[in-house]
Amino acid sequence: MDLCIHLPTAIPGVDAPTLLDWARRVEEYPFATVSALDRLVFPNYEPLVMLATVAALTTRVRLLTAVLLAPLRLSTALLAKQLATSTASPAAGWSWASESATAPTTSMRAARISTAAAAPSTGS
Repeated sequence: MDLCIHLPTAIPGVDAPTLLDWARRVEEYPFATVSALDRLVFPNYEPLVMLATVAALTTRVRLLTAVLLAPLRLSTALLAKQLATSTASPAAGWSWASESATAPTTSMRAARISTAAAAPSTGS
């Protein structure tokens, strides 16, 4: 069984040195994965930055976002590049779909929803 540990990135009062200590010490234990949470309204650290830091401080653990709010990132191409860069780390076990580099914009999604809503219903 692979174990995952979640960085305390959203716990009030946890400072950057404590998070760095967690990242360094995680390899002393049998954890296979380190995760970080992405939230907009919580006072948490940015998960991709935190996981990149973990990647720099570790050699074997995989990286995981417990939640990644991709629609909040304004550029899907930049998000794709950030995720692809993370796979260059020796520790990264991150995978991502190539479709994220060409994901539709918000206006494209809105147009698709409008088109679908205007289409006649095929249900019985």
